[in-house]
Amino acid sequence: MNLLKLSKINKSFDKNQVLKDVSISLNKGEVISIIGPSGSGKSTLLRCITGLEQMDSGLIEFNDITIAAATKKIVNTEAVNAHKKIGMVFQNFNLFPHKTVLENIIEAPIIVNNINKKDAINIARKLLTKVELLDKIDSYPCTLSGGQKQRIAIARALAMNPELILFDEPTSALDPKLTGEVLKVIRNLALEKISLVVVTHEMQFAREISDRIIFMENGEILETSTPELLFTNPKHPRIKQFLAYTPHNIL
Repeated sequence: MNLLKLSKINKSFDKNQVLKDVSISLNKGEVISIIGPSGSGKSTLLRCITGLEQMDSGLIEFNDITIAAATKKIVNTEAVNAHKKIGMVFQNFNLFPHKTVLENIIEAPIIVNNINKKDAINIARKLLTKVELLDKIDSYPCTLSGGQKQRIAIARALAMNPELILFDEPTSALDPKLTGEVLKVIRNLALEKISLVVVTHEMQFAREISDRIIFMENGEILETSTPELLFTNPKHPRIKQFLAYTPHNIL
């Protein structure tokens, strides 16, 4: 059974069509990376999944529950609860600057999932240990490096106990040294068989963690393949050209 199913997603901003009949399915425990040049519609696609953008047409299902449809706004209890099981990590962290690390992590579990504060704090401490930042529990985001902020953002997403986590270019705002520490955390999530959709420009990382890789350009999926086939023998000439000019190594 598909955990996530996207059917013929279309999205335009004014006269610019950024998504063109995009269809994707993801099984539970699967890791999919979405690669391609900037402006391909990758981030917009993730925002449609989370409901941050409204589709022009198409259907999005999660655990066989319709959570988004262009013809109507889905507000039933099943859809709302399904959305709670989808986490999102943004490229620019989106932490609350006036709240401590602990407060950033526990707010959503308490408000959205009705978890009591004591339990939420225990969850936060475990997750901060997981991302190796327990010592920053009382710090404010302004005192953290970019890599630390992104690891806190990942812990915040995990605090909601998601079945799927979407990553929107999680290392694009980081220098190479900080990129490695964030990729380590995501790599461990993949090893734990947490379902992930990762939009990334880190080619070797995508090749390493992914069950499948999707190449997008101009709002369309040009190819979906295993990492080995896509990187060694892509079918589409545009992908060959893209990979020829894209570094495949990471720190």
